[in-house]
Amino acid sequence: MGSADTGTNGHRIVPFHRRYDDDQVFLKDLRQCHRAAHAELYLRYSDAVERVIQRTMGFDQDIPDLVQETFLCAIRGIEGFRGDIPNLKFWLLRIAVNNVRQKLRRRRIHSWLTFIGDDRMPEPESPQANPEILHRLRHAYAILDSLNAEDRIVFTLRILDRMKMEDVAELCDMSLSTAKRRFSDARDRFMRRAKNDPMLADLAQGVEP
Repeated sequence: MGSADTGTNGHRIVPFHRRYDDDQVFLKDLRQCHRAAHAELYLRYSDAVERVIQRTMGFDQDIPDLVQETFLCAIRGIEGFRGDIPNLKFWLLRIAVNNVRQKLRRRRIHSWLTFIGDDRMPEPESPQANPEILHRLRHAYAILDSLNAEDRIVFTLRILDRMKMEDVAELCDMSLSTAKRRFSDARDRFMRRAKNDPMLADLAQGVEP
């Protein structure tokens, strides 16, 4: 987030290099909408938020917007956060997952109305990215595009982010049994299609519960 990003009450989220030594002071300032606390929130948790969004969205040009939207939603809704510092990261990830869910649902509806070409998944910027791995990931995310939003999120959090199923269920705001059922259904559908894809056939065997 740069100096042009605007938070709640017109505050801008700006780069800030001081780290809070006292977590309770940080949380108090955050709830009082101090600009320094907004920047600290981003510094502490942006990597984790971006990782979850990246895992669920795949090759997608909207990832930076979703990261920004997650932090802006958090700043606007911080008064509703009733936990303490240990709970803050998980609360942010739940916001991120909810934003991804809404994005995927809107996209799924939109896909019935218009054709979206391959340019929807641009190449990652990293020059170190392995071309073969990227090609396989593109094939995998093409399969994931056929899943509904809930199943896709559960599957990617469990398989790509290696989360415990209990954490997946909590992030997705569903019971553990529902999360397990959705994961099992998504895994079965993924494996059926992956086994018929020469790029993914060998990888399909690695999709375990």
